[in-house]
Amino acid sequence: VNNTPATKVYNIKFKATSLYRCTADTTKQITVYPTPVAEFIPQPVLQRFDTLTDITKVTFRNYTNHLGIAPWAYLWDFGDGSQSNSGEMDVVKEYTVWGNINNGFRIPVTLTVWNTERTECRDTNIQYITILPPIPQVDIFEDVAGCQPFTVHFKSKTKYNYPDIYLWDFGYNNMTSTEKEPTVTFNEPG
Repeated sequence: VNNTPATKVYNIKFKATSLYRCTADTTKQITVYPTPVAEFIPQPVLQRFDTLTDITKVTFRNYTNHLGIAPWAYLWDFGDGSQSNSGEMDVVKEYTVWGNINNGFRIPVTLTVWNTERTECRDTNIQYITILPPIPQVDIFEDVAGCQPFTVHFKSKTKYNYPDIYLWDFGYNNMTSTEKEPTVTFNEPG
């Protein structure tokens, strides 16, 4: 293993002796190219989606060996479809999404590092960050009034909710709806 940022050449000597004390030897060289060890730590690992800016920042501290010294190339895959080739110590990613509910809100982040002079010398590291979804923001129109039968088309203003999950309770004859914007006719006063 070559843990330095430079190529190492080793002289390997082989000597053989027969039963009759005849000897022969040879020397060959082997070359060991430097190989990166991809390492990074996300900060923070767990947080809730930032609703003030709709951007959640995560800093990835790059601890790859010989950072800035060795001839390494970098490929970051941030798990949201975006990538970067940054070789900086701190890589800041601005997420505009939170993690997938089916993966426990975890987002996989992959760093692949390779030797630019010998691309077969490479290493990959995967870490997970967790960005929890924000609390949904729900608002409906102002109070309305009318005579029976009174038909109301309910409109809502929602943010940070899953688009296919709605539950309305109209407080009337146990009526509910899972539509985004339902229409209900009230036939009794109340």
